[in-house]
Amino acid sequence: MTRLFSVLGDSISTFEGSTREGFAVFYAGERRRAWGVESVEDTWWMQVVSRCGGTVASNAAWSGSCVEGPGYPAGESPGRADALVADDGSAPDDILVFFGTNDYGWGGFSNQMRGRGNAIPFCAREDPSEGASDKKGGEPCGASASFPAVEHAVERFQAAYGRMLSNLRSRFPRARIWCVSLLAGRVSGCGQSTFPRVYRGAAFDDYNAAIESACRDHGCTFCRASSLGYDYEALDGTHPTKLGMSQIAWMVETCMREAGDAALSELDASPFPGKAAFLSRDPCVFPGRSCVNCAYAQSTTAQWMHVCRRFIESGPYRR
Repeated sequence: MTRLFSVLGDSISTFEGSTREGFAVFYAGERRRAWGVESVEDTWWMQVVSRCGGTVASNAAWSGSCVEGPGYPAGESPGRADALVADDGSAPDDILVFFGTNDYGWGGFSNQMRGRGNAIPFCAREDPSEGASDKKGGEPCGASASFPAVEHAVERFQAAYGRMLSNLRSRFPRARIWCVSLLAGRVSGCGQSTFPRVYRGAAFDDYNAAIESACRDHGCTFCRASSLGYDYEALDGTHPTKLGMSQIAWMVETCMREAGDAALSELDASPFPGKAAFLSRDPCVFPGRSCVNCAYAQSTTAQWMHVCRRFIESGPYRR
């Protein structure tokens, strides 16, 4: 019997024509050409599914969405779990969860609201049309001011992630749930890491520790991909290019193989795409310091970007 996979996540896991109808998609139209992600086979999740000999039941990724939020389309809303069922009603055997980048980017749901992100839960919108854009945030609401992480941002994220996994466990009690750690993107063409580790004052590593803890509590498999020590290539520092997609797929497959996935264990392991050139490091002059109000931070406002410009010498992200 064919192994069925469903995908739950944000913009990094979307693709035009493959993500569920009505869901916000990042990899669509001209972006597909610009990022080099021109076919569904280029996506990280399709590469993993194909290597496992499986097929996709449902891709329920939603561009811009956070795990935390009071309603749909936040990841913790029951509707996001419901969307993982195949069109014919089949339940997935495996669920790939790569989720939380926007939570780290915003540093809490109230910041997503304040910045008018493009995936604010419907119940919290003043205007039903609000959030239709693919931008990370709008100019209103003091976009020129920096947004520090809200109080207890990581704890709130962990609780929301736990509620999301509880929904998945309740809806799909037999599925194996693979939760991928958050990963560091690197601006294309840069020879050094560009990913900030304490973006709004809440640490990147703490978000991954929160995911791991939620996985333990709900019997899910944590894919500690970030511990492999690599960045993935991203045109804007967040959204992977074609190479970046292959790098994410490699990291996810490595973790799944180490966790005992039978299909992947039978395949030969390939070297990391990009090799040592993408070894990850903290670009901060003062590791552990918040990026808020730092001259090297690309943005910690409503138009957030996970980009430290310290080692960028040319291009749109140059200091």
